[in-house]
Amino acid sequence: VSSPDKKSNPEKVMNEWVNMKLAQDRGLDVFQPLGFMLDSQNSRCYMVTLRSDGVEAMDNSNWRHILSYPERHEGQLADLKKIGPTLAGVHDRGCYHGDPQMKNHVITQSGSVHLIDWEAANFSYTGLQRFLDSATEAQLRADAVRDLKVIFGSLARPVDGYGVGLLAGRTPQAQFSYFKELVLDPYTKRRLTLGEQQDGTDDE
Repeated sequence: VSSPDKKSNPEKVMNEWVNMKLAQDRGLDVFQPLGFMLDSQNSRCYMVTLRSDGVEAMDNSNWRHILSYPERHEGQLADLKKIGPTLAGVHDRGCYHGDPQMKNHVITQSGSVHLIDWEAANFSYTGLQRFLDSATEAQLRADAVRDLKVIFGSLARPVDGYGVGLLAGRTPQAQFSYFKELVLDPYTKRRLTLGEQQDGTDDE
């Protein structure tokens, strides 16, 4: 299955293909990249991946009113709480997505959440980076914060502003409170758990 790159830029298609391979090599569940094609006559670029049925982009759901009626949307809220742990696992493997908007999260029929569109990703060492120099550690922290800010923006912007509208119209304090509960706290908990597992492995 192939899909045209909207920017029709061969370098962007090649870059995303390489990044997907890197993510796959680190054990992340991505659409399996098979290659890319270039139609030089029509200046069209194509990413080719193995067909994957039963996945849906998370921005396809209506998120705008679920916080007002949480009892009616327990399933959606449960799905939303999977984003933080998913991103924590990505970061723990030294991968920083660069553009983890809701449109770049997909959910499978089994309920697992994964990231797509790896064009803007960058990669470093895995784990908690305890032995890196301070400059490198600061950069990795900045990359992690950037990913979290992108998710926040995607949730906070209205639909006509290329967001999903979950937090739109609420005060900044309320926006952060919901974001902390639904994304940031699950992210932090998962990162700490992964760090503890790594420490246990190191001690053996």
